[in-house]
Amino acid sequence: MKQFLLLLSIFITLACGSDQTTKTTLFGEFQPGASKEYSIIGVTPFYDKEMINLKYSFYINDDTGLNLLKDSLTAGPERYSISLDDKMFSVYLVKGKEMLHPSININPINRNVIFNRHYFDFDPSQLTRLREKYPIEYTIDWLEFSTENEYFAFLSDHKNDDKLLCYQDNSSEYDGEGVIFIKKTDKITTWREGMDLLISITTKISNDDRECTVSYNPSEDESVKFKYVVYSNKQIYDKVNHNQFDKQDWVKSAKGIIVYWKK
Repeated sequence: MKQFLLLLSIFITLACGSDQTTKTTLFGEFQPGASKEYSIIGVTPFYDKEMINLKYSFYINDDTGLNLLKDSLTAGPERYSISLDDKMFSVYLVKGKEMLHPSININPINRNVIFNRHYFDFDPSQLTRLREKYPIEYTIDWLEFSTENEYFAFLSDHKNDDKLLCYQDNSSEYDGEGVIFIKKTDKITTWREGMDLLISITTKISNDDRECTVSYNPSEDESVKFKYVVYSNKQIYDKVNHNQFDKQDWVKSAKGIIVYWKK
């Protein structure tokens, strides 16, 4: 709860928006001296294989730098029409070594910043200045752990490892998943009809999306059956039954994290 309130206070000025002439400090409410645990990192996302925005990367973990960022990183007026692409640059508050959500997502090419589904003008030269003062070089790894014990052991082993800048927990919010094939019949002729049947059963077991959700996975040959994935714990999955279902084994979700290593 305290972590949530801290994040809320950090981003509150941006969430409230601004008029067409004023600028908003993105970290205006952050108090660096409040805890030595916090740092701020600007990185290119894991999915950006070209790493086109690597040149803006920065890492700040001292009060002088955090105060500089707190007072200088600003957004301009809100924008209502923008050009979209996936060449993003993300700024995270880091506690210990864990990257916290939400992040501030910046598109330096299109000169905008995105927060809470709102878009604002952004001058990317701010990132250049931060990079000049607080440069960082890194590599990015995706790691999976078969058990939570392995996951916590890794974090414990690297707690004081200066090479590990930070990590982002990217695990599934569900305990596991199971594949269900639904046979194509005169009553189930489309994937949507199969989805409706599956959802009609899962909602009787759990009405909460946080406990169970369903996705359709297109496959090359759908002349015989359609493929779906049910995300839930094993107890719920075991109750999802129908004579048209071809159920596969439930598989426990792997613990996955994105790790940023200092070069």
